[in-house]
Amino acid sequence: MHANTEGKNVRRTLLAVVIATATLAGSGVAAASPMAEEKPWSASFEGATASGTSTVTKTSELFYKLDLKGAVTGTSSSDCYFVVMRTAHFGKPWSYTTTESAKQCGKGSTAVALTDYPDGITYTAFAKVCRNDRDTCGEPVSILNFG
Repeated sequence: MHANTEGKNVRRTLLAVVIATATLAGSGVAAASPMAEEKPWSASFEGATASGTSTVTKTSELFYKLDLKGAVTGTSSSDCYFVVMRTAHFGKPWSYTTTESAKQCGKGSTAVALTDYPDGITYTAFAKVCRNDRDTCGEPVSILNFG
């Protein structure tokens, strides 16, 4: 009788493991999913401000997607403000990409939605608020330091 009880316990344990595994896989916990890391950011220049979140998502072993979202708010009635994002790609010597948001001309806010695809094990990215052109800008802030 002891062997019969032991066999039932083993079957119950195996059944519990199968159910737990199926439950985790069904909920997506056990399934492979892209890594995503989110970081808040904010920058300013001459009274204009910008803020939001930056998110990096691992798309494959060595490739990532970087999204910078938020808003830029202008305070001047005569100038245009926008956000510039620069990403350094250390996998390629002296390689970087620069993207810029839509301009907010006059008082008000405009959405910021920038995307880059860094390719390398390590990269860094910065954002800054600029007025009218890329040469007149505030201090860059780190939006992501990864690797």
